[in-house]
Order: sequence, then C-alpha cells, then structure tokens
Amino acid sequence: MHTIESIQLLSRDEKNYAGIMAQKYVCSAEIEGVRREFVLIYHPGENTWEMVVN
Repeated sequence: MHTIESIQLLSRDEKNYAGIMAQKYVCSAEIEGVRREFVLIYHPGENTWEMVVN
C-alpha cells in the first residue's frame, strides 16, 4: 500500500457502467519520483474506490 500526496485533479466525470453510477477522476501526482497520470473511480453505492494506473 502506498500513500500518494499532492494529487492534482485534471478532470471529473459521472459515469454509468451497466446501470451502476460511478464518478471518474483523472488525476496527476508524483509517484516514486515520477509524475504520472492515473484514474480514480468512486463507486458511491459500495462506498469504494478503484485506482487505475497505466
């Protein structure tokens, strides 16, 4: 598990995945010394977060 600080929000969008609402956040942060973009997906019905790093 890693802690990421100083996250910059690049965009936010409401998504509907097969009838399930989610909030998609495209972000940028320094991870292990390298600036990287990643996506955070919040599932309000389950109160869970997903992180997608390319």
